[in-house]
Amino acid sequence: MIGNPPYVEDSKAQFSHHDKYGNIYANVLSNASRLLKDNGVMSFVIPLSYISTPRMKKIREELLKNLPKQYILNFADRPNCLFVSVHQKLCILLAGKKSTELELFTSNYQYWYKEERKNLFNSVSIVANPFFSQEFIPKLGTKLEIKIYEKIISNKKALMDLFVPYGAVPVYLNMRATYWIKVFSSEHLSSEYKIFHCEDTDSAKLSVLLLNSSLFWWYWVCVSNYWHITNKELKGFKLPSSFDTQRVNELVDALEKRLEVTKVYVGTKQTEYEYKHKFCKREIHEIDDYVNQLYKFSPEESSYIKNFAYRYRIGEGGVSP
Repeated sequence: MIGNPPYVEDSKAQFSHHDKYGNIYANVLSNASRLLKDNGVMSFVIPLSYISTPRMKKIREELLKNLPKQYILNFADRPNCLFVSVHQKLCILLAGKKSTELELFTSNYQYWYKEERKNLFNSVSIVANPFFSQEFIPKLGTKLEIKIYEKIISNKKALMDLFVPYGAVPVYLNMRATYWIKVFSSEHLSSEYKIFHCEDTDSAKLSVLLLNSSLFWWYWVCVSNYWHITNKELKGFKLPSSFDTQRVNELVDALEKRLEVTKVYVGTKQTEYEYKHKFCKREIHEIDDYVNQLYKFSPEESSYIKNFAYRYRIGEGGVSP
């Protein structure tokens, strides 16, 4: 079976159905899995939510039980998208009944420019993925990414643990992200920012450091819907056991100073200034070198994190002013 089901929220569907998943594309997957013969295979183009959101837990668990061998390829909608002029973050799911044991293979999150489209499917790498939880399946595509992911989650304390209900020091985090995470220790009160609180300045600076790192961005890409930052990502990202407070403060101060120099006034309802992280690559790479050292990454792992999707993050021809 091959298909591209409708992506329609249950609340907007013009018919009622017994099983509720949140979006009727999941009903199509469920029906197809039940109709599939013992040695059958199905492939559908579906939203990224299948692999990345907690609310799709029900359909994920159902399909992993009924179709234990799955390949999930993951595709961005920018700078180019699978369907021309339709900006939708997508998975291509291939699943079969032949296997009796769970065999899950995934790609990482694929970016490409229009001129690279012809080689897109030939260049996709997949890996046997041992990680799947009730809330998501991480988008991992190489053995190196498996090792990096393992090192992150092997730590105990979560990034979310730095935030406390009545802390004295605020941190301002933009809950939407694309190529960069936007977080500040100074006041930012647009509708897109959420205020978190830390017990002290050191904890606040550490949270700003980690959220600005390429490592956290890579982790967020792996586990998120590539639109929102949620508690899922903040709880899942684990902290290194120790750090140098003075060095953390120096790195954060240098980045925030550079961001102020390179910001551009836009004056929209959402925000007053647009911050140009792609023009702060030296400061962010210094943060990366320090953070990657804390996690004891090998030179190969550290280089991979710093360069993951980098040409797409800065844009073609992106240079510092």
